[in-house]
Amino acid sequence: MNRLEMRNLHCGYSTSLLSISSLTLEQGQHLLLYGPNGIGKSTFLKTVAGILKPLAGSVTFQGKSPHHAKAITRAIMYVPETIELPEFLTPVEYIHLVAEFYGEQPERKRIEDGLAFFDVEAFARLPIQRASQGQKRRIQLLAVYVLHRPLTLLDDPLIGIDANGKPYLDALVRSLTQDGILLMTARESLSNFNALDIKTFAA
Repeated sequence: MNRLEMRNLHCGYSTSLLSISSLTLEQGQHLLLYGPNGIGKSTFLKTVAGILKPLAGSVTFQGKSPHHAKAITRAIMYVPETIELPEFLTPVEYIHLVAEFYGEQPERKRIEDGLAFFDVEAFARLPIQRASQGQKRRIQLLAVYVLHRPLTLLDDPLIGIDANGKPYLDALVRSLTQDGILLMTARESLSNFNALDIKTFAA
């Protein structure tokens, strides 16, 4: 059973930005943390992902720390706020590149289903550099959908996406939480999501 736990967790660099005394998410759950830029949303997700070490306290997934058990990082997918993709690759090649990190061979049908769902079939085998910013964000989310990790961390996924991009995110949340956990951030609360003001955790 997938379970994400945080205890007395302090996130930051030289000083703490966020302090979380206790937070637990079980398999099938999602949580949206919202707040303005600079409050520590990205720092928090990077700490949960194992990219940054906590200043104090602990975060565990499946009973293990991503900071000490490197194998657990393969159960976690972190998507940053920035949209940086290898533009010489096609979307399909990009999926396979990401899959190599996780040591997996993506299912062809899931790729095809994802291409159709995220409406990127038309340039599935064209260089990513020909895609718009909104399409590039959807390609990022396509990789998330295809590889479907037990824990997914999305940092402000609606930034850069098309104006009509929220339905893609809604459906992705439903898919990822069928047997996993989703933790994401945004600048403001979004309808239909379990949301919490990140100021609650401000240090």
